[in-house]
Order: sequence, then C-alpha cells, then structure tokens
Amino acid sequence: MDKTERLFALLDALRRRRTPVTAETLAEEQAVSVRTIYRDLRTLMGLGAPITGEAGVGYVLRPGYFMPPLMFNAAELEALVLGARWVQTLPDADLGAAARAALAKIATASPDDLRARIQDTGLWPVNLGSGREVAVLPQARDAMRRERAVVISYADADGRVSERTIWPLQLAYYEGKEIIAAWCCLRGDFRTFRVDRIQRFETTEQPYGRPRRSLSAEMLAMWERHRAQAASRARGDAGPARRVEKAVVYITRGDLLLVFDHVDFPEAGVQVPAGSIEPGETPSEGALREAFEETGLAGLSSPTFLGVSEFDMRPFGRDELHVRHFFHVRAPDDVPETWRHDEQGTPPIAFDLYWLPIPVAAERLVPGHGAFLSAVETDAGDPAEPTHDG
Repeated sequence: MDKTERLFALLDALRRRRTPVTAETLAEEQAVSVRTIYRDLRTLMGLGAPITGEAGVGYVLRPGYFMPPLMFNAAELEALVLGARWVQTLPDADLGAAARAALAKIATASPDDLRARIQDTGLWPVNLGSGREVAVLPQARDAMRRERAVVISYADADGRVSERTIWPLQLAYYEGKEIIAAWCCLRGDFRTFRVDRIQRFETTEQPYGRPRRSLSAEMLAMWERHRAQAASRARGDAGPARRVEKAVVYITRGDLLLVFDHVDFPEAGVQVPAGSIEPGETPSEGALREAFEETGLAGLSSPTFLGVSEFDMRPFGRDELHVRHFFHVRAPDDVPETWRHDEQGTPPIAFDLYWLPIPVAAERLVPGHGAFLSAVETDAGDPAEPTHDG
C-alpha cells in the first residue's frame, strides 16, 4: 500500500468512528507501526483534515468533513455492484432507481479502469420474485424516515380484516414477499405484517410515540432473546416458566386514564398500577392494594373485572409467565392533575402520576399494560374508544 492509499485508509478508519481511537488501535488495523500512524496523522492535519486529539487519549475526525471518492478494492467493488443490482430486482421502483443512480455516481467519480470493472463484475442476483411493483413499499420507507404513524387495513391468514395504527420500524425484503416490522398500537406490542395482506395504507402526520431508533433496538433485542430461548429449549435445558399472578388496575376520571413514570428509571416506560397478588388475596383485593401503594389514593373501591391475559417475561430476561388480572376503578372527585408518590420500600420507589386521554395512553403504555383498555367504560357509561386496544 503506497502512502496515498494509506492516508485514504486512515481517513476512512477515522470517519467510521464517533469516539476517539488511539494510534495503537489504528496501527493494528492498518498493519503499520504506531510511528507511521503519528506521521500520517500529522500529514492529514497539515492538508486540512479536521482531526483532533492527542497521544494516549485518541484521535477523532470532526463530523461534516467532505472526503473525496475513495478507491475500492476488488471485493468491495463486487459487493457494491451486486448489492445495487439486487436492489433493482425488488418490487420497489424508487429504491431501484436510487440504486442505479448511486452506481452511476460511483462510476462517474472513478478512474477509467474502475469504471470498466463496474460494468463487468460478472456478478448478477437472481430474484424469482422480481417483476412486481408494490406501492406500499416506498410509502412505508417514507413513514419510517419521517417517523409518522400509519393506518392500515390488514387481513389475517383467515381473511379477517382489522383496522390498525402502526409505527413502521423495519422493512424486510424476501424473495416474493415483503414484511413490515412495526409497533402495533392495537396490540400494544411489536408485530410483523405481510405487505401483500395490507389492503389500505394511509400515512398520517401523527408522530411516533417514541423514537424509531430506540423502538427498533428494543424490538431487535427482544427477537434475539426469543431466538436464544428457542435454542435453549431445543437443547432441552429450559423448563416451563414460573406462573406469577398479577393485578393490573385502570383508574379513570371521565375519559382520562391515570398513568405514571418511574422517577429514577424513566426507561421503564409509561405504566399503570400493577403488581403481584399476595398469598391469601383475591385478585380484586390485590388490585386495590396495588392501586393504593403505587398512587397513594385512598378510598378506591368496587373494582370492575375486565379479563385475564398472559404475558411471557422470558424475552425480557425473567423466567416467568405473568397471569394478569385486569380491573377498572373510577377515581374520587378530588384527585389532583399531577402528583409524586413514594411507594414504601427500601429504598422507596418514586412515581410521577398524571392523566392521559385513553387513546393517547393506548399508544404510550408499555407492552401488555393496555391489553383491556378497550373494555373500560367511561363515566358516561360507554366503552372507551381508544384508537388502539393496547
């Protein structure tokens, strides 16, 4: 590798990182001495590259620095061309056009010999599902880019159609079909949707309730836990999950639902009062106790039973199956708009409590907590009509 190639490679190594990297690490990656790295860094700085840092601490390339077109080795070039050609076989015309334009830009900025290799790498994708055009795909990509909620009409395997609001997170292209992975506000959980079963796809201007990046990371981590647990069960080293009886309480005031945030653990998400049913308690007794302990509200009574659901905690690292008993309780008239309450314990757990409209709460509650919101009757005597049933 000559000096020019070495300088480009060093710039590329710095560009890939957002945090400082030491000269020792760079030297190991580039297969040169630390002294050579220091010398090359000084050369790049002298040429105007905005590199900051010092020996022993590390170096970083400030964002926004324009780099000229890089030279590709044979394998990198083949990967780019094959990938772009595969994208052009997908039933997504906009994405295919972008792939062609990207290849053209690379070729235009490349020397003649590299341009000739782009024209004839000898590598071609074979996609038997090509030739289709699916209008939903560019719409889904746009919704993901702008983080806007989507209303869909979706048919299940038996042809039953449901109306859902989803937050598209990932889009998977299989041969012959495509899958949208999304947060489903109807189910209050992550779901996947086959594009060929979507009968209506309408992007709204309503933003996601949480950033797409964090939702995607949570979803991918959950899938990885599922995969690891399935592998563990296949090896025969995982017994049945321990069943834990839980009570979950919806406390309402008119069309509002009482929710809370953990003061010290905001990553826990928006929740409603819930907890384990103690030995000797009935589910309704456990519901009233949990409601008092987590809100401080005295005088709650007459809980209305809504239903039971099971929630598998193994994807979240706990070998438990929560059997959740859901109840509805109406709040007293003198409840404040917001307040902080400390649940007794060592140390005490602080909650910030506040009210949300039921449709908003259906979108924001942590997975599983909104399972029976659609069964709640408001003070007017009508079932709540959240846009999603959680």
